[in-house]
Amino acid sequence: MSIAGEIPPLLTPAEAARLLQPGLRALIAGCGAEPAAVLRAVEADPDLWQSVRLTGAWIPGVNETAFGNLGRGTGAETIFSTAGLRSAPRLRHLPMHYTQYWDWLARPGV
Repeated sequence: MSIAGEIPPLLTPAEAARLLQPGLRALIAGCGAEPAAVLRAVEADPDLWQSVRLTGAWIPGVNETAFGNLGRGTGAETIFSTAGLRSAPRLRHLPMHYTQYWDWLARPGV
């Protein structure tokens, strides 16, 4: 519930994807929490994401989405290398341990 006590409206996957404005970074959940409906919406309409950066700890064998190929000019950064990321033109590998990744995300300015 919102502060005013009203239940906010539900968004369609495309509406949720559109919230990520150009130049912003978004943490995309991995493992079983990957937002498949939102990712499918962006695959269907690449204009929903333009020049965004996606970050996540995507697990090889589980999360095989080509995150860096979604949208237009999208980049991806992760600590693991997955088959889906091999063709990503704007992939940044973060050479750190899984637990260090979450500490890195918590730092101001990241």
